[in-house]
Amino acid sequence: MNKNAVHIAAVIIGLIVLAQGAWAETVMISYDVFLDVDQQSLSSDIVKSMPQTIENKVATALFDHGHIVFNAPGSRYDQSTGFPDENGEQTTLSQLSREAKDGGASYLLYLKMTFARGTDNSPVLSTIGWELLRVDENPGILSKDTLQYQRADKVDVNSDEASTLLITEMNGTALFKE
Repeated sequence: MNKNAVHIAAVIIGLIVLAQGAWAETVMISYDVFLDVDQQSLSSDIVKSMPQTIENKVATALFDHGHIVFNAPGSRYDQSTGFPDENGEQTTLSQLSREAKDGGASYLLYLKMTFARGTDNSPVLSTIGWELLRVDENPGILSKDTLQYQRADKVDVNSDEASTLLITEMNGTALFKE
């Protein structure tokens, strides 16, 4: 193969890669954890690991749909710190939206995970609220919902089930449309 053919092939491959990246949206994910559990449950492995696992699975699903994904640390609230009221939540969303925009994101996906006491007083994931916000041009809330995790066969739900249900629920949003 001659040098010109190799150079032309390299240029074409480079242009294809650049063209695919031109349509990728950037998404910042952040989550807050609300713990309506007793003090000894605050250090539970479920409370520590499940939010991170869910965030990772959602980020992977977004990446698999062609998005560039990064995260920002969230907060953890319990009965000793108190829970933010609606104004406090709006302040948090405004701050996260600025961080997302400053970080080059087009979207902010905010997750609000709530843990409650299970039947044996151990912490269980009870809800995940989510809001998808456009933060670059024409900012605003694109969609939001809250999933309740209540099962008849057992009280708790694992992180795989929670992630799958959440991603399925978000499938109709702008981020998951093909």
